[in-house]
Amino acid sequence: MQLKVLFPVVTVMLAIAAVYEPLLLGIPIICLVLMLASAYPLEKTTTTLWLVLIISAFFGSFLSVPGLSSLFLYRILLPIHVLLFLLTYRQNKGLEKVDFRYIWLLLLFFVTGFIPLIWAEYPLAGLRNLYYVVEAIYLVYTCMYYLRNTTIRQRLFRLIPLAVLPNIVIAFYEITTGQHLTKSSLTEAIGDTMYLPSGVFFNPNDLAAFLTLFIPIYIVLYTKKTIGIRFMKLLLAVVGMYVVIATESRICIALLATMLLLILFHYSKKWLLVMILGLILTVPLALQMSSFTTLNETIENIYTGKQNSTDVRMDISSATWELAQDKFLIGAGPGNAQYELVNYFLTDELSGNDTIAVHNFLLEVLANYGVQSAIFFYSFLILIFVRAVRLSMSGTRNWLYRSMPLLLLILLTILFFSSSTTLEKPYIWIGFGILLSLLITQRLEQKHETNSFHRTE
Repeated sequence: MQLKVLFPVVTVMLAIAAVYEPLLLGIPIICLVLMLASAYPLEKTTTTLWLVLIISAFFGSFLSVPGLSSLFLYRILLPIHVLLFLLTYRQNKGLEKVDFRYIWLLLLFFVTGFIPLIWAEYPLAGLRNLYYVVEAIYLVYTCMYYLRNTTIRQRLFRLIPLAVLPNIVIAFYEITTGQHLTKSSLTEAIGDTMYLPSGVFFNPNDLAAFLTLFIPIYIVLYTKKTIGIRFMKLLLAVVGMYVVIATESRICIALLATMLLLILFHYSKKWLLVMILGLILTVPLALQMSSFTTLNETIENIYTGKQNSTDVRMDISSATWELAQDKFLIGAGPGNAQYELVNYFLTDELSGNDTIAVHNFLLEVLANYGVQSAIFFYSFLILIFVRAVRLSMSGTRNWLYRSMPLLLLILLTILFFSSSTTLEKPYIWIGFGILLSLLITQRLEQKHETNSFHRTE
């Protein structure tokens, strides 16, 4: 069976490698995967490969081939998994028609995204942008496909510390030494900026967004209850919050602090009250100490000393809306807004940059794709919101579990304003996939509860 699969898969990869030579590096990997499949069922091997794919997505170009920074493990594993997934795919397995509404909206967003390419000034940038849409849809759908299974979902959550802890360790090194990985945007930073952490990501905002999203996911949704797991959750909460504060990402500091307080409120109202009283009693005294005075100044500077950054983002958002109007709301073309925005700023304001990051994905979608495409993406978010609200108000499970889809949607939507190039961030779309898998699971649980109730009548 595996030899029959190996031949067509390698043939397809060789054909693609004729255009994209680096894909040749993936052939030895897929041969290894199929050799493992000789000892395990191909479907089980494909599932395991998917888990590796998801974890590798968190590291991005950090796991790249030396000398080929654009070719990293995630990029190699993605086409391999696509081929194996098609071979092992069971149509509608565990998914009902109602679950496909989300994917259909994303597919319509993708298909109508080709329309602005007709008049786009940079068509190659448009095609590149549309590729990331395909990648996002694939991540969302495979999360829905695999994570409807509670066992697989718990297995993925168990692996999250493998991605979070290395980032925290690297962040502490950066905070202490001011040195960064070669792929960080901070490698040439000077002054206080050089001590901001970015982990394996390109900038501090991405690191903060990743930690803000996946630390609460791990704490709430990984249900194993051992002393070691509880210690790990506490460790990630404390040091993760410290690292996020060190990134100076105001949005993420507020979001993660809010999430941790909600979690603490759910698990122990007594300890939350103790913590609040402790802070009331100790913070005024601690702030008088010289070491805490520095920390206080740092936090105050994050929220009051970055007005220029806020003003710049507001100006960019205003210019993006103006661009969308100038294009008659039909879009500048996928990925073209960041190039077109240059025309809305004075030359001396650009500092040599030929593109401008929007930092507002909802508005960026409108400026890039136009209203005819954006309406489908907005509908995708609205549909999730409506379903998440309904589930949070029903069911017999605890309120935090029921509310997690809604809380994750709020987190993800607000994170749209935290970092640039949101479409190219796999962890964002993995977050959406986890969210949708929870909606599917909770709907099935609710359906099972209803059926059980009727049977007992």
